[in-house]
Amino acid sequence: MSTEIYVLPRRKRIALIAHDNKKPELLHWARRHLDALSRHVLYATGTTGAMLAAELGLEVHGSGAAPSAATSRWARPSSKGRSTS
Repeated sequence: MSTEIYVLPRRKRIALIAHDNKKPELLHWARRHLDALSRHVLYATGTTGAMLAAELGLEVHGSGAAPSAATSRWARPSSKGRSTS
């Protein structure tokens, strides 16, 4: 049996996604983890990204509106820990 070790980059790409009724919960979580999140590249769909940027002053890259295709693209499993986009 071989063991593979994957080295993750210091700056990770993190997608933050929340359905409408969960946005306040995500905002609360992001506020608690603001220091850590500010060290990474953040992505979010339209209203979620706008909310995080406005409320927390974070730079958030977005995909515009949040159609289910965008959400499922970010949520699908990645290959060997790498981004699928």
